[in-house]
Amino acid sequence: MSTRKLVLTFLSALLGLATMGIAQAQTTEATVTKVTGSANVTLPDGSSQAVTVGMKLPQGSEITTGDASQVIVNAHEGIVAVASSKTVIAISELSVSPNGTRNATIALKSGNLASSLDPTKKAINNYKVSTPKGVAAARGTTYSVSYNGGTLSVTVVAGVVQSFTLTGTSLGNTTSGNTSTTTDAGTTSQTLAQAIASEGAALGEALTALATSVASVGGADAVANVSAVVAQIATSAADSPAATAIVANATGSAAATLSQGSGGTAAAAQVVGAAVAASAKAGNTAAAGTIVATATTTTSAVSGGADAVAGIASAFSAEATTQAAQLGAPVTINVDNVTTAATNAVSTVTTTTNTPAVTVDTPPSSETPPATTEVVVPIITTPQPIDPGTISRS
Repeated sequence: MSTRKLVLTFLSALLGLATMGIAQAQTTEATVTKVTGSANVTLPDGSSQAVTVGMKLPQGSEITTGDASQVIVNAHEGIVAVASSKTVIAISELSVSPNGTRNATIALKSGNLASSLDPTKKAINNYKVSTPKGVAAARGTTYSVSYNGGTLSVTVVAGVVQSFTLTGTSLGNTTSGNTSTTTDAGTTSQTLAQAIASEGAALGEALTALATSVASVGGADAVANVSAVVAQIATSAADSPAATAIVANATGSAAATLSQGSGGTAAAAQVVGAAVAASAKAGNTAAAGTIVATATTTTSAVSGGADAVAGIASAFSAEATTQAAQLGAPVTINVDNVTTAATNAVSTVTTTTNTPAVTVDTPPSSETPPATTEVVVPIITTPQPIDPGTISRS
């Protein structure tokens, strides 16, 4: 065989191997793990149906959430995306490369999308949230992306997010405890504390979704990761009028989600304690009762209803008191008031016929469909915490 033929044969072999490598990159499907309220999905074939727990979503699927609604999706194991109310997202890319890299791109067309990526898998994560204004990419981060009226906002509570335009021009990095906003006029940044002070309730739903997304990731470090996030939110919120509502709702949602895992009420109590302690350290000691009451309500709703309130209220109050004392910012929590407020709230929720059902379940593995339990829980999309101070002791 001539040298020319040998070279051509060798090049053909290399091309074949490269082609095989490309072919081995496999598309995957996302899994819906929780639905609150109502949401519809349009599949790649053009058909439309209600989003349900356990549903598999291929590339090209588009989800639209309704008012007071939320959908949680596992893009890959340890990559959780939470679509808030009145949000439209599309799954643009979902695959695993031959080298093990897990690729996921979610197009946020409008609304808010909170994402949490397991930091222990950052070496193999390649995750992006794209909007018409730009792209926010991360590998082991907890962040929220909002796109409304041509404005892109990125809020980070753990890790670093790299943002760039659709043509690849850098928009800069957003680090933990900060937000960035991109408009036609350019990109500006501010701290999370500044954003909460200026936006207040408008930022509440995004932060609640962020805390929920971290709790939904699960794993051995779940309690520590969720505690760090709610503490970050509480520290940034300080003692503004909207602060208590924001911290209480974010903590309550995360605690309820976390309580469904192996750690149960004890794990949720650690998170509640972290939020109360951080709030107290930031000067908002008065928030303790409201945070505990709201978390007790949301957790009881998924863990036994009104019958579970007293035990959960006691556990949350004790842990909150302990952690606050350890930080040198002691708080006083009236357990009777907390129990009464939470019992009334849980009873109201479970007897209200127009409150949608929520499916809470353990994040599924790639092989086994999740087991689900239907329960009715409060839908928190705007700051409406439970204030035990409004309850009179009998």
